[in-house]
Amino acid sequence: MNWYLAVALPVAGGALALFVRSYLSEKGKNLATREDIQDITNKIEQVRALFATQIHIAQHRYQNEYAILLQLSESVVDTREATKGLRPEAEYYDPKESREAALDRKWKRYTEAARKLRVLSETRRPFYPDNLYKLVSQLNSATIVEVSHFNLEATGHKVDSQHKNVEAVIAAAEEVLKAIRVRVVDWEAQGSETPEQSKHARK
Repeated sequence: MNWYLAVALPVAGGALALFVRSYLSEKGKNLATREDIQDITNKIEQVRALFATQIHIAQHRYQNEYAILLQLSESVVDTREATKGLRPEAEYYDPKESREAALDRKWKRYTEAARKLRVLSETRRPFYPDNLYKLVSQLNSATIVEVSHFNLEATGHKVDSQHKNVEAVIAAAEEVLKAIRVRVVDWEAQGSETPEQSKHARK
């Protein structure tokens, strides 16, 4: 059962039961009249309509954020792999491809992946947790270190930092992916909590 149903249905049932008990207690022990029953029925329908609306909104938010997290996950992996490909420890060289062309190819792959991740993380920022945004920013910072060293080597300078830089990028990417997994699992596992409540509980 999704978290929005797990939350809304028990709450709705409890609210209805509480209302009926309160209403009948005001009538004392007298039998409910036909008007009483109609009034109770109307109130119940109003509460049902309210919770149906809340469930619809919660489900819509869940679906939207899930789509955003899927896009983020794909973009994080693309950026990680593109960064690793800037100065790989081992690679196949096409004898027909010049050094300049190879550098341009690697640079283009990285810039396209990094730009996509930055645009996605910024434009979707209001719709996913802030801790994820911070983790994505840390990944971007880690990639920039390797990019600067890639550019130095492209101009003829030797920089022995590839392994260290790539390890930092891999670690930062894994933190983002881990946070995404936790977010998605919480929606299903935390049946008594909404995503917002779960987020605050983990701080």
